[in-house]
Amino acid sequence: MEDVTKCGFTDTSDIQEAALKTLKATNPDGRYWIKMDGTDIKSAIQQSMIGEWNGDVDMKDGELKRLREEFDKRVETLNHLKNRPTKPMLDRAKEIIKEDIDLLNCKLKAAVDLCKNLTKKKTTSEEKLKNINWEILEISTLLKKAQEIVSDYTQLKTRTNNDIKKVHAVKWDEYTRYLRDIYKKKRTPATHVLVLMVSDEERKKKPYAVPVQYVPYKSITDAEAKKIADGVKEKMVEHGLKVVGIVTDGEFSSLRTKGETRPLHIWQIIHDIRAAVNRMSKNQLQKMFARSTDSVLPDHVHDKMERLQEEGTAFKMLRPWCERTLSPQGTNITHGGIMSQKTTQNN
Repeated sequence: MEDVTKCGFTDTSDIQEAALKTLKATNPDGRYWIKMDGTDIKSAIQQSMIGEWNGDVDMKDGELKRLREEFDKRVETLNHLKNRPTKPMLDRAKEIIKEDIDLLNCKLKAAVDLCKNLTKKKTTSEEKLKNINWEILEISTLLKKAQEIVSDYTQLKTRTNNDIKKVHAVKWDEYTRYLRDIYKKKRTPATHVLVLMVSDEERKKKPYAVPVQYVPYKSITDAEAKKIADGVKEKMVEHGLKVVGIVTDGEFSSLRTKGETRPLHIWQIIHDIRAAVNRMSKNQLQKMFARSTDSVLPDHVHDKMERLQEEGTAFKMLRPWCERTLSPQGTNITHGGIMSQKTTQNN
């Protein structure tokens, strides 16, 4: 199998523009749905031997990038203290570790309070109690190590730069391990992944839905989910793809409010359409389904309807066929979904 990196795909949470380019080349006149679905994952913060981070929440808001830049600066400072130390640099490093101690004290208090509350509840599982006790132990160990480093740096303040260099060479493993572990407490582990896929409306070719972005998260609001989907929509429009709307399996089911700039839940669309259709006569409905310059149906649907009627299909039997044709595959509209009201009106 060809390496996906050679096709322009990446293993990051960025939008896979290579997939959008391929879709445009494969079916340039197609109409596409954006599908969102969330799945839970095992929470695990990791750092590889070459320094790569995995398992983090990445909401594309810049927070993870900021944290990584902060970590890299501290690694750089630690390298300077080992190779080309100065007293001002030592003072700055000491002040930063004091900030770590304040953070760890807050986290320790929160963990102890949570442990007390969980212990009082008879329904608390043994697994939860074990996890919170491990958390308390880890924070306590980190706090002790941070205090030891502050003590080391206080003593080194009166020593020569060469002594500072020697101490960092001897305790290098301890100091780098502390830095890695303290950032594991600052980082936020992802518990879920939001997958965004793009699906051709006609679903004639496999795969029916192509993944174009994944977003690891711990908690996410409907507004945040829509903002992420809007980013995919903008890229699709940029690459010349026609976007029909956005759907989900009902996971973000609070998106039901009607408004010009707010999301419109597909349940609201169904309700409004049914209310409007109930007030129409059969003749009015037939006129709406007739081919005209302002028809709401695509030309290929009109072509198929005309062929079915020529073959003897009654008009009333075309309704369920239209529902199957125009609804995105894999999305049961009775279980919900979302789309932009503006997009719905334009399409």
